[in-house]
Amino acid sequence: MIQLESVYKTYWQNKDEEFDALSDINLTIDEGIVVLKGISGSGKSTLLSLIAGFDKPTSGKVIVDGMPISKLPDLHLSAYRANKIGFVFQHFNLIESLSVEENILAPLANQDIEISQAKTKVQKVMQEVGISHKAKQNIKNLSGGEKQRCAIARALVGEPSVILCDEPTANLDRENSLKFIEILKTLNSSNRTIIIATHDPIFDDMRLEYQTIHIHSGKIGS
Repeated sequence: MIQLESVYKTYWQNKDEEFDALSDINLTIDEGIVVLKGISGSGKSTLLSLIAGFDKPTSGKVIVDGMPISKLPDLHLSAYRANKIGFVFQHFNLIESLSVEENILAPLANQDIEISQAKTKVQKVMQEVGISHKAKQNIKNLSGGEKQRCAIARALVGEPSVILCDEPTANLDRENSLKFIEILKTLNSSNRTIIIATHDPIFDDMRLEYQTIHIHSGKIGS
């Protein structure tokens, strides 16, 4: 379970002017798929960043499975992300010079597991998202849809309970966006929490049970 209690995130636009990217967010998210909907700049990505521990709230609490992550020091946040969070970035954030297999293996580098076990995990998630046939290909040689599948596999390889997707279809055509949704349907049966930040109307017809949360100007709306 993910809880946000009276969360504010304030940035300074200049030395004299504050901007509330998030304002008094109170939210509880359970297992299943949650779609955060809102226009660009509404606060969706900021909210994901706080749940992932990439950033900390100006005030308020972010609690994941009973752990108040907003109070954790950076070293513990890194361990939290490694064990709990899978993140699918809008621009993939893959290492172009490495192969698909090497990119997916990278998040396991700091985990205390044998290399053979790590490679077994990589093979499993590549098969799960349909990218095994490109295992040895360099990222720079992949299509956008293939890069997205690699990014999803990388997010899954650590067996996280929470998967965060920031505008996952923004750089995909309709065909590959629909393929992404098909992968979601598979993941939805695996007792995970999947949070998708998007303003893509393709999710309106997803034909999959999910919760929608609307965000307007940093506030939860209806």
